[in-house]
Amino acid sequence: MPIRIKVRQFGGYAIDLTTGDVELVDHMDNPIPFNRDKPVLALCRCAMSLKRPFCDGAHRDCGLDLSIVGAAPPPPATPSTPV
Repeated sequence: MPIRIKVRQFGGYAIDLTTGDVELVDHMDNPIPFNRDKPVLALCRCAMSLKRPFCDGAHRDCGLDLSIVGAAPPPPATPSTPV
């Protein structure tokens, strides 16, 4: 079964730990320990968490609109024609 990562509408990324083995590493491939006794691992998406990379609920007070998920990227800009 594939690992399931849910982009929460108004929160962080929720990784379902019941769907498979998960390894969390930093940019240097060093392991980041986390509580494996919980069914979900929540990762910060707003960059305001004091426990990064983990979500601590700071998104509730930071003013970012995290509700837009899965939106299509904007179309590429077209070059303007000289007048």
